Amino acid sequence: MKRPDIILTAEAGKSADDHWVTATSTPGLAEDLLREPQDAAASNEPEHAIRCRACLHELTADKYIMSVEGSHEHMQCNPYGITFVFGCFRDAPGCLVAGEAEQEDSWFGQYHWQMALCDNCGRHLGWCFTSASAQPFFGLILARLQSGGTSE
Repeated sequence: MKRPDIILTAEAGKSADDHWVTATSTPGLAEDLLREPQDAAASNEPEHAIRCRACLHELTADKYIMSVEGSHEHMQCNPYGITFVFGCFRDAPGCLVAGEAEQEDSWFGQYHWQMALCDNCGRHLGWCFTSASAQPFFGLILARLQSGGTSE
């Protein structure tokens, strides 16, 4: 399977497998995840699964790829100085949403955020963003995803 073109920079004392890793995209980042979404039924092509890189659990599919504020891919830095590159998805049935919805430090003004974890292995994969006035979505860290075959 093709791996996305990622540069991982571990902080002092941390390894690339730790949660506190800076992911910086390079040209061609996860091109297989950035295809224009298509209606799988209309095109007679199977939807392509997007999986947890750690355990290969199916998280979502290419049909759920969406744009938020004009882009699918976003790069944001949290209050601890850790930068994440993540893609936006309308749904991620293979993710478990955990914790209380928080407004503080949200990257998207009208949205609250909660952690999104792999429902199989529990790895932190990103965030679920919800709003009373807008469509909810998942922001999944691209370095922690893998495109992998057709949906089950």
